Amino acid sequence: MSPPKPLPDEDAAEQRRASRERVLHRAVFVGEGDQGSPSCMILDLSTGGARMQMLGGGSAPDRGTLLDARTGALHEATTVWRSGCFAGVAFTSTVRLDQPEPVNASAAPPPLRVLAVDDDEINRCVLERVLNRLTADVSFAVDGRSSVEAFKQGRFDVVLMDLRMPGMDGYEAIRRIRGVERERGLPRTPIIVVSAHDEPEEVARAAAAGADDHVVKPVVADLLLQRIRQRTRQVAAAGTGS
Repeated sequence: MSPPKPLPDEDAAEQRRASRERVLHRAVFVGEGDQGSPSCMILDLSTGGARMQMLGGGSAPDRGTLLDARTGALHEATTVWRSGCFAGVAFTSTVRLDQPEPVNASAAPPPLRVLAVDDDEINRCVLERVLNRLTADVSFAVDGRSSVEAFKQGRFDVVLMDLRMPGMDGYEAIRRIRGVERERGLPRTPIIVVSAHDEPEEVARAAAAGADDHVVKPVVADLLLQRIRQRTRQVAAAGTGS
């Protein structure tokens, strides 16, 4: 007798678990390649040790920064050998990203409510690791339409918006979020674009749609956190009249 087939909900849950496991065995390696040119590579860490399989085109950077999705660690790293689709990577220093920054418990502010929008699962995982350095309550949306629905149903202190997504893109999502604010008489929520597209015309188009800031991918953690603090503090200062 053949084993019973899994129920649809069980099958979907298993697929989500397997997908997350694949993401958590990957790393983003960003740095300098040949002749100092920018280079970015997704690595599969499941091969074990320092021997990593390169996913996608191009080659691993000669040197740079590697974000390990399994541990939340940020490594300064160098590539010591390459062979076909495999590379040997040596870590020179490590900084943890998954520990929140220390705060005074007696004066701890409420968690920052963040809506992060990106259609790529690896990008969402990177954002989650970076945002773990804040005291934050993070909600994720996978496209423009779901981000607008999430914004209608919740209250957020800041929105992180990708631009190029299937269906409703980030530009239209930003316009609709600003429309929701106008219709409901809500204060302006900071919207920070997080996108690989930082050409002047793209920045201007996003600003015209209603974006407040623009951070380029691959994400530099300290820069993104700095912009989030800056924009949310401006809103808080405006609300208190200071």
